[in-house]
Amino acid sequence: MIKNNRGFTLVELLAALVILALLMLVAVPAVMNILTRNRANTYVEDAQKMISRAEYTFRGDAQIKRPSKGNCIIMSLRYLDNSEFEESPNNGEYMKDYSFVIIKREDKGYSYYVRLIEEFNSNNHRGILLHDSTDLYQSDAYDLVENVKTTDLFYVPDYEENPSGVNSLVSGASCGQISAVYAPSIE
Repeated sequence: MIKNNRGFTLVELLAALVILALLMLVAVPAVMNILTRNRANTYVEDAQKMISRAEYTFRGDAQIKRPSKGNCIIMSLRYLDNSEFEESPNNGEYMKDYSFVIIKREDKGYSYYVRLIEEFNSNNHRGILLHDSTDLYQSDAYDLVENVKTTDLFYVPDYEENPSGVNSLVSGASCGQISAVYAPSIE
Protein backbone atom coordinates (compact mmCIF):
# COMPACT_ATOMS: atom_id res chain seq x y z
CA MET A 1 0.00 0.00 0.00
CA ILE A 2 1.34 3.37 -1.05
CA LYS A 3 0.79 6.30 1.31
CA ASN A 4 0.19 9.70 -0.21
CA ASN A 5 1.95 12.15 2.13
CA ARG A 6 1.98 14.87 -0.39
CA GLY A 7 1.68 18.38 1.17
CA PHE A 8 1.44 21.78 -0.41
CA THR A 9 4.27 22.96 -2.55
CA LEU A 10 5.95 26.28 -1.96
CA VAL A 11 4.34 27.71 -5.10
CA GLU A 12 0.85 26.69 -3.90
CA LEU A 13 1.43 28.28 -0.49
CA LEU A 14 2.71 31.50 -2.06
CA ALA A 15 -0.30 31.64 -4.41
CA ALA A 16 -2.67 31.22 -1.44
CA LEU A 17 -0.87 33.99 0.46
CA VAL A 18 -1.05 36.35 -2.53
CA ILE A 19 -4.79 35.72 -2.88
CA LEU A 20 -5.31 36.34 0.85
CA ALA A 21 -3.27 39.55 0.67
CA LEU A 22 -5.33 40.81 -2.26
CA LEU A 23 -8.55 40.06 -0.39
CA MET A 24 -7.23 41.97 2.63
CA LEU A 25 -6.28 44.95 0.46
CA VAL A 26 -9.87 45.19 -0.70
CA ALA A 27 -11.69 44.21 2.51
CA VAL A 28 -9.86 46.23 5.18
CA PRO A 29 -10.43 49.71 3.66
CA ALA A 30 -14.07 48.85 2.96
CA VAL A 31 -14.62 47.75 6.56
CA MET A 32 -12.82 50.84 7.90
CA ASN A 33 -14.99 53.07 5.69
CA ILE A 34 -18.14 51.41 7.03
CA LEU A 35 -17.00 51.91 10.63
CA THR A 36 -16.15 55.58 10.02
CA ARG A 37 -19.51 56.22 8.35
CA ASN A 38 -21.36 54.48 11.21
CA ARG A 39 -19.59 56.70 13.76
CA ALA A 40 -20.51 59.79 11.74
CA ASN A 41 -24.12 58.62 11.52
CA THR A 42 -24.13 58.27 15.32
CA TYR A 43 -23.19 61.96 15.64
CA VAL A 44 -26.00 62.89 13.26
CA GLU A 45 -28.56 60.75 15.12
CA ASP A 46 -27.47 62.21 18.46
CA ALA A 47 -27.73 65.74 17.03
CA GLN A 48 -31.26 64.94 15.84
CA LYS A 49 -32.13 63.67 19.34
CA MET A 50 -30.64 66.82 20.84
CA ILE A 51 -32.84 69.03 18.65
CA SER A 52 -35.91 66.94 19.53
CA ARG A 53 -35.07 67.27 23.23
CA ALA A 54 -34.62 71.05 22.88
CA GLU A 55 -37.89 71.42 20.98
CA TYR A 56 -39.73 69.35 23.60
CA THR A 57 -38.22 71.40 26.44
CA PHE A 58 -38.90 74.71 24.67
CA ARG A 59 -42.54 73.90 23.94
CA GLY A 60 -43.21 72.36 27.33
CA ASP A 61 -41.69 74.94 29.67
CA ALA A 62 -43.50 78.27 29.87
CA GLN A 63 -40.58 79.69 31.94
CA ILE A 64 -38.32 79.68 28.87
CA LYS A 65 -38.16 83.09 27.26
CA ARG A 66 -39.57 83.21 23.72
CA PRO A 67 -37.30 85.16 21.37
CA SER A 68 -38.71 87.88 19.14
CA LYS A 69 -38.50 87.58 15.34
CA GLY A 70 -34.91 87.14 14.14
CA ASN A 71 -33.57 86.60 17.65
CA CYS A 72 -32.39 83.38 19.30
CA ILE A 73 -32.03 81.50 22.54
CA ILE A 74 -29.38 78.90 23.33
CA MET A 75 -29.79 75.69 25.34
CA SER A 76 -26.67 73.76 26.31
CA LEU A 77 -26.63 69.97 26.33
CA ARG A 78 -26.19 70.12 30.11
CA TYR A 79 -29.43 72.12 30.40
CA LEU A 80 -31.38 69.59 28.36
CA ASP A 81 -32.22 66.15 29.71
CA ASN A 82 -28.95 64.63 28.53
CA SER A 83 -29.24 61.08 29.88
CA GLU A 84 -29.43 59.77 26.30
CA PHE A 85 -26.00 61.20 25.49
CA GLU A 86 -23.77 59.16 27.78
CA GLU A 87 -22.20 57.07 25.00
CA SER A 88 -20.43 58.85 22.17
CA PRO A 89 -19.10 57.41 18.89
CA ASN A 90 -15.36 57.51 19.64
CA ASN A 91 -15.66 56.28 23.24
CA GLY A 92 -15.02 59.78 24.51
CA GLU A 93 -17.51 62.09 26.18
CA TYR A 94 -19.87 64.67 24.74
CA MET A 95 -18.92 68.12 25.97
CA LYS A 96 -22.18 69.14 27.64
CA ASP A 97 -21.20 72.78 28.16
CA TYR A 98 -19.76 73.19 24.66
CA SER A 99 -22.64 71.51 22.79
CA PHE A 100 -25.89 73.38 22.34
CA VAL A 101 -29.05 74.02 20.36
CA ILE A 102 -29.97 77.45 19.02
CA ILE A 103 -33.67 78.20 18.66
CA LYS A 104 -34.34 81.08 16.29
CA ARG A 105 -37.67 82.81 15.83
CA GLU A 106 -38.62 83.02 12.15
CA ASP A 107 -41.62 84.58 10.38
CA LYS A 108 -43.57 81.36 10.78
CA GLY A 109 -42.36 79.34 13.73
CA TYR A 110 -38.86 78.46 14.85
CA SER A 111 -35.64 77.14 13.31
CA TYR A 112 -33.28 74.87 15.21
CA TYR A 113 -29.50 74.72 14.88
CA VAL A 114 -27.25 72.25 16.65
CA ARG A 115 -23.62 72.02 17.70
CA LEU A 116 -22.50 68.68 19.17
CA ILE A 117 -18.88 68.12 20.21
CA GLU A 118 -17.16 65.04 21.61
CA GLU A 119 -13.79 65.00 23.36
CA PHE A 120 -11.79 61.78 23.08
CA ASN A 121 -8.19 60.52 23.21
CA SER A 122 -6.94 63.31 25.46
CA ASN A 123 -8.00 66.58 23.91
CA ASN A 124 -9.10 65.49 20.42
CA HIS A 125 -12.48 66.89 19.40
CA ARG A 126 -14.93 65.76 16.75
CA GLY A 127 -18.53 66.52 16.01
CA ILE A 128 -21.00 68.73 14.24
CA LEU A 129 -20.02 72.40 14.45
CA LEU A 130 -23.27 74.26 13.73
CA HIS A 131 -25.93 73.16 11.31
CA ASP A 132 -29.59 73.72 10.64
CA SER A 133 -31.84 70.83 11.67
CA THR A 134 -32.87 70.30 8.04
CA ASP A 135 -29.23 69.51 7.14
CA LEU A 136 -29.33 66.54 9.52
CA TYR A 137 -32.02 64.80 7.49
CA GLN A 138 -30.14 64.81 4.16
CA SER A 139 -28.80 61.54 2.79
CA ASP A 140 -25.21 62.79 3.10
CA ALA A 141 -25.58 64.21 6.62
CA TYR A 142 -22.62 62.15 7.82
CA ASP A 143 -20.44 64.61 5.87
CA LEU A 144 -21.32 67.27 8.48
CA VAL A 145 -19.09 65.54 11.04
CA GLU A 146 -15.60 66.97 11.26
CA ASN A 147 -12.61 67.40 13.52
CA VAL A 148 -12.97 70.43 15.77
CA LYS A 149 -10.10 72.75 16.65
CA THR A 150 -9.67 73.89 20.23
CA THR A 151 -10.11 77.49 19.04
CA ASP A 152 -13.64 76.58 17.87
CA LEU A 153 -14.73 75.59 21.38
CA PHE A 154 -16.79 77.92 23.54
CA TYR A 155 -17.92 77.28 27.11
CA VAL A 156 -21.59 78.29 26.88
CA PRO A 157 -22.05 79.18 30.60
CA ASP A 158 -19.47 81.95 30.04
CA TYR A 159 -21.84 83.77 27.66
CA GLU A 160 -22.50 86.59 30.13
CA GLU A 161 -18.76 87.35 30.41
CA ASN A 162 -17.96 86.89 26.70
CA PRO A 163 -21.03 87.39 24.48
CA SER A 164 -18.93 88.23 21.41
CA GLY A 165 -17.23 84.81 21.63
CA VAL A 166 -20.49 82.94 21.24
CA ASN A 167 -21.89 85.45 18.73
CA SER A 168 -19.05 84.67 16.32
CA LEU A 169 -19.56 80.92 16.76
CA VAL A 170 -23.30 81.09 16.10
CA SER A 171 -23.10 83.40 13.10
CA GLY A 172 -24.37 80.55 10.90
CA ALA A 173 -27.78 80.92 12.55
CA SER A 174 -27.91 84.66 11.69
CA CYS A 175 -29.29 85.63 15.06
CA GLY A 176 -30.12 89.28 15.44
CA GLN A 177 -29.66 89.04 19.18
CA ILE A 178 -29.33 86.22 21.69
CA SER A 179 -32.25 86.75 24.05
CA ALA A 180 -31.37 84.09 26.62
CA VAL A 181 -28.86 81.35 27.33
CA TYR A 182 -29.89 78.26 29.26
CA ALA A 183 -26.66 76.69 30.44
CA PRO A 184 -26.29 75.81 34.10
CA SER A 185 -22.76 75.79 35.37
CA ILE A 186 -21.23 72.62 36.76
CA GLU A 187 -22.22 72.17 40.37
